[in-house]
Amino acid sequence: MSVPTHVETRKFTRGLSKPGTAAELRQSVSEAVRTSVLVVKPRVVEPLDYESVLVQRKTQILSDGLRDMLLFPLEDFQVCMLPRQIRTLCPSIPPHALREAQSLFVQECIKSYISDWHVVNYKYEDYSSDFRQLPNKVSRPDNLAQHVFEVDEDVDKDEVNQMHTQTHLSALSPSC
Repeated sequence: MSVPTHVETRKFTRGLSKPGTAAELRQSVSEAVRTSVLVVKPRVVEPLDYESVLVQRKTQILSDGLRDMLLFPLEDFQVCMLPRQIRTLCPSIPPHALREAQSLFVQECIKSYISDWHVVNYKYEDYSSDFRQLPNKVSRPDNLAQHVFEVDEDVDKDEVNQMHTQTHLSALSPSC
């Protein structure tokens, strides 16, 4: 076997004249790459103000045939107030506790125990789920009426006549 006489050098190292320049070259290349790549930040898109769009395009919406799809129903919800039900003989919170509470958090906690309930009822809540669970306004009868066709009536009459003649003939024939 022959041993190679010259040591192979990489092209990168051949181009360097003095030691220590490889690190400098790598650093300069990485800085050049960092500065050349522009970081594009996504622009922030403000949400659409639905009410202002309706006001701006009022005349266009009023003349549109499908305006009912754009506009919310006026009486979509109803707010009711239910009085709090006290189910104990003596209240769990003393009547002067709200006045004596110094912390805002404690005051709000006490109010949640003694204030009336505000209930929001949505008129179209039944229509807000899956289309297969929509309310069915049409009442369907449990048992549907059975359809009778003329062809069936003719076949039934023929069968009745045939049975009647067979029974009549069997009654006339002598038995053994």
